[in-house]
Amino acid sequence: MPDLRQLPVEVLERLAAAQKERGLGEGDDPIPGVDAVINYKGRTFRLEERRSPVEVRQAADGSPIIEGYACATGVWYDVYGGPPWGWEEMVERGAFKRSLERKDDVRLLINHDGLAIARTKSGTLTQTEDKIGLHIVTPSGIDMANPKVQELVSGMQRGDTDEMSFSFKIDVDAEGKRLERWNKDFTKRWISGIWQYDSAIVTYPANLATHVIVKTEDIEAETGGMPLELALALAASL
Repeated sequence: MPDLRQLPVEVLERLAAAQKERGLGEGDDPIPGVDAVINYKGRTFRLEERRSPVEVRQAADGSPIIEGYACATGVWYDVYGGPPWGWEEMVERGAFKRSLERKDDVRLLINHDGLAIARTKSGTLTQTEDKIGLHIVTPSGIDMANPKVQELVSGMQRGDTDEMSFSFKIDVDAEGKRLERWNKDFTKRWISGIWQYDSAIVTYPANLATHVIVKTEDIEAETGGMPLELALALAASL
C-alpha cells in the first residue's frame, strides 16, 4: 500500500517497534483512529487524518447544514499516543492557504468512507481558513433522503457524534521541499502546508479540540462536548 505520509525513517522504526510490542500485524496501526485509507483510480493509499469540532443546524427549508472545523490550527496534539512511540504535532496557521488557492477537490464523508454527502467541486461544500482553523460549511444543506445522513444528523442532535477530521498529505513548495519540519529526535512536528483529500464527520477523536452544538431557527442549545474556546485552551495546555 503506497504510504502518502512519507514519515522519517526514525519515526517509522518507532512505530514498527510499537506494533511489535503490542502484538499487532504489519498492516495494523499502533494507535487506531488517526489514519485513513482511501481508494483512488484502483489503488489504495494510506493518508493522514486529524480531528476537530463540528456542528449541525437547520436551513430555512429544514435541511441540515453541517458547519464546523475540520482542523484546529496552532494547537499541539499527540499522534500515535505521543512520544516515545509517536510524536507531538501542530498544524500551523496558514497551512491550508495553498490547498484553498489550488481548489483541492475535497469531499465531505462519514468516517472517511462511502459516498460523499457534499463536495467542493459541486459547491455543496465550502472551506475557508480563519484564526481557529479550517472552517467547513454545507451552504445548501445536505440530503436527508440519504439514510446515512439521517443517522448522522440524529447522532449529532443527541450529542453522540461531535468530532470532525480531515485526511491529507504534506504539500511541497515550488522547489519540491516538503512543507513540514521536525525537531532533532523526531518527537515534534510542525506542518505548514497541506494537500487535502477529504473532510469527515467521525466517531473517534484524535485531539481534545472537539465540540458540537445543534441549532434550529428557534433555539440555540448546547447538546454535547465543551465550549470550543475551553477545548482549545485545554488542548494547548497539555
